[in-house]
Amino acid sequence: MQLQKSPIGILGAFALKVLGRNPQLFSEAVTPTVDVYDQYLATSELSVKATSANVNLATFNTSAFVVPNGKCWRLMALGGSFGPNVADIAIHRRLTFSLTGPGNANAVNIGGGADDTGALASSYGFTLRPPIFLPPGWTVAVGLINSAAWTVAVPFNAAILVQEFDT
Repeated sequence: MQLQKSPIGILGAFALKVLGRNPQLFSEAVTPTVDVYDQYLATSELSVKATSANVNLATFNTSAFVVPNGKCWRLMALGGSFGPNVADIAIHRRLTFSLTGPGNANAVNIGGGADDTGALASSYGFTLRPPIFLPPGWTVAVGLINSAAWTVAVPFNAAILVQEFDT
């Protein structure tokens, strides 16, 4: 492929030179690469881990997912949903997402959303790009924080999408 035959070739447009001259062939200046990392990892087991419960009458509830011994997770997405009763519609609530190391080290917040008041159902989720690798013993937590205790038990769902590997 001739790069400098048009009035401005691709290398001229980017002001690129090789050894002080403009190369005549594409292969002299650019080495193509193919990223096969995601395809390589796609051979691992892909799974959705989920919990569902009616949460207690508190101001904070959480669902925790722990990476089992002998496994490693590639955390790709997280999400949560809840559906308060009409009696609790004025309570302000928020979904949070965090990671905690082995031994209950300090949690690291990786996102939060669905700040709302007034809705009868809320859900929030997001994709991590790039995904996060978690070794055994790490915990992924989906939390539901509200400004006051519920008066009626609330359905709360949490889910994560992971690829699981043997360590």
